[in-house]
Amino acid sequence: MKLIRLIASPVLMYVLAGLYAVILAIATFVENSYGPAVAREYFYYASWFILLQLLQAVNLLSMFLQGSYFKRINKGSLAFHGAFIFMWLGAAASHYVGVTGVMHIREGETVNYMMRDDGAGTGNSSLPFSVKLNDFRLERYPGSHSPMSYESDLVIKQENEFSFTATVRMNKVIEVNGYRLFQSSFDRDELGTVLSVSYDRPGMQLTYTGYFLLFVGFMLTLFSQNSRFGRLRRELSEMKKNVPFCLFLLLGLSGGIFGAQTLGAQSPSVSSLHAEKFGQLVVLNPNGRLEPVNSYTSAILRKLYGAEKLNGFTSDQFFLNLLSFPDEWGKVPFIKVDNKEILKRFGRDGKYVAWQDVFDKNGNYVLADEVNAIYLKSAAERKRLDLDLLKLDESVNIVYQIMQHQLLPLFPDENNAQGKWYSAGDS
Repeated sequence: MKLIRLIASPVLMYVLAGLYAVILAIATFVENSYGPAVAREYFYYASWFILLQLLQAVNLLSMFLQGSYFKRINKGSLAFHGAFIFMWLGAAASHYVGVTGVMHIREGETVNYMMRDDGAGTGNSSLPFSVKLNDFRLERYPGSHSPMSYESDLVIKQENEFSFTATVRMNKVIEVNGYRLFQSSFDRDELGTVLSVSYDRPGMQLTYTGYFLLFVGFMLTLFSQNSRFGRLRRELSEMKKNVPFCLFLLLGLSGGIFGAQTLGAQSPSVSSLHAEKFGQLVVLNPNGRLEPVNSYTSAILRKLYGAEKLNGFTSDQFFLNLLSFPDEWGKVPFIKVDNKEILKRFGRDGKYVAWQDVFDKNGNYVLADEVNAIYLKSAAERKRLDLDLLKLDESVNIVYQIMQHQLLPLFPDENNAQGKWYSAGDS
């Protein structure tokens, strides 16, 4: 009886959750340092780790079935607990039923198998379809060797069915009989592609059910009168009486807050009025849709800097500043980097690096060799540092294109049937 009470104890739930969090942190460190294969072998696919997750699921299920706890718990918490059970079941299904691997295909070649890399076994596994590579294309950033995008034109033939063509891109996944194919890497001579393959339909369905219950639990908790959120809403209503005091306090603090922001303040800048007029122009975005320049530049600033404004400068001012004063603004640290190791490499102790940081005194791009080596790795081989370097490389190339007037397609070609628009710096 004591054992049953222990298994169904909320205290055990918190202990297991804390232990699980610590182990995941260690596993993440191992994965970043030694690669995904080592992390899978010693953590994610290890028997003791699966046993820990099983114990968590049994603990939650036992709490469900315990009468007194079931009566005390609100509907939102109930949905939360149920969500984690389904997510654990989804993870278990992914591990025992799901398969992952890679397909290496040369142009003109047809392949109907994949090389497994999921820890459940190695070697080749046959697939219920074949894939032929018609053409592989790679586009590099202008003036750079870094790949901007790459894609594969495929012919897919399923058993007893007609073949069909499909194009797999870096951000476009295709699904065939429950198998998902996505672009992973490519051959050094650019005549072959490496596709990652995964099959995880049962696990995905269970996991999505868990996500749905998590959302339901969140909504029930948010709008429940007896929840913490409900109490906070009532407390906020009481605080309305003190609005004048809060405004006074905010204004007092704002001088210190905004006074501390000096990023780019000494750099030359176009006027806000001129930038506002610039933002009203129309541009063709990468998705083929027309939109105001303001929306276009806003998306770019969020990607590079992670915010809507840069030290009080609007996104339109920021964009025009890069166009008008590239030397000065190239020294301003506005490219956001989340990896402390990379920041330390460039001598930055904040969150940002400058565009000029990634070039040596001779103007050579210091990340070129490292980035090219990362692109030749399969997705499963790339560490966290690799992914963060690719993200930085993308940001650097975006800034370069802006400075070269190649990222502002304002001019439509009336003779082009596909609706091509050009930037001032295009050839």
